Amino acid sequence: MSSNHEDNSNSHASNQIQEYEQKNDYSNNHENNPNQDQSNTHSNNQKNQDLNIITPNENNHNENLTNSHLKNTNNDFSKTNQNLTQKNSITPYDGTNANSHQNNEIDQTNSKFNPDNNNSNYDNQKNQVQKELNNNNDNAYLQNQINSQKEEIAKLTEAINNLTTKLNINIDSLNKIENDLKNNLIYKTLNYPNGYKYIGYTQNNKREGKGTMIYTDTEKYIGEWMNDAKCGKGIYYYNNGNKYDGFFNEGKRNGKGTMIYKNGEKYEGEWKNGKFEGFGIYYYRDGRRYVGEFKNDEIHGKGIMYYNNGDKYEGDWFKDSREGKGVIFYADGERYEGNWFRNKRHGFGRYYYKNGDIEEGEYKESKKVGKHKKYIAKYEIKDIQY
Repeated sequence: MSSNHEDNSNSHASNQIQEYEQKNDYSNNHENNPNQDQSNTHSNNQKNQDLNIITPNENNHNENLTNSHLKNTNNDFSKTNQNLTQKNSITPYDGTNANSHQNNEIDQTNSKFNPDNNNSNYDNQKNQVQKELNNNNDNAYLQNQINSQKEEIAKLTEAINNLTTKLNINIDSLNKIENDLKNNLIYKTLNYPNGYKYIGYTQNNKREGKGTMIYTDTEKYIGEWMNDAKCGKGIYYYNNGNKYDGFFNEGKRNGKGTMIYKNGEKYEGEWKNGKFEGFGIYYYRDGRRYVGEFKNDEIHGKGIMYYNNGDKYEGDWFKDSREGKGVIFYADGERYEGNWFRNKRHGFGRYYYKNGDIEEGEYKESKKVGKHKKYIAKYEIKDIQY
């Protein structure tokens, strides 16, 4: 029975406390009301009434329990009043506090960058920047020194190369002089009674080595000499306008050389004792061209003559004449194969016509003689008497 009563008392007290807290929340929500003091007075009266309600005199146990709850309630109420008092003590916003707060932030910010407030940090930063500047200056100075040294090296290299070139030239000259001394060669000028003049190397007053022989104003030889005669490679300019460029031996054209004539003709080939000898090519001024063998300054042996009208002879030659066996190809497509004598068809030969007919027989000074046979293109054979 007493236990049930106690539970009812506890329940009733809890309900009273909850009702009080709700009222207290209402008071807090209206703390900005101009009638704040009146609201607080109402809350205190209500608290006293609640305290009278929840104080029964039934038994000691319930009384102690109720008192414990009331103490807790009073503590909460005191905290609430304290919070309300603090809130009521807040100064209304008029911009002054905001400016003060802003000024404080500005002061704090300035203090971070003010060297007077933070000398140590400022000095460290200054020293670091100064160190970097010094490093940059040192790098620029070193770079300038490197560039200057590169320029000096380039100048020295150029000077060394120039000296090397001069030394090489001098060495070559010294070697040449040494060889000349060994061969007893002396570079000098020789004047002859007939007006000729020699300028070049000599040995015992004889032309030896390289030198120039001036015969007249238009005739001279420039080339190599041996034992006072033209020998080796040289160029000879003749009075008549001809020019020879090739090899000499014992004062004459020998070996390979080219003669360019004043009239436009040219010979390229082998020479012997100043004459065409061996294989060569002769270009005529009328457009003909001979390729073949020469002897004693004449076409002699085997060779091909290209004529300016398109004809071509290929065969034997004797002293500039077609003689022996040979073939002449005519520009119109016909040809003769047979014997030749002094540039004429002479002896047995065969003539090929452009229509396909073939005629064979004897020739004398390019004329047909005797009995000839003619092979018609359709395999007919006719005997023709000349």
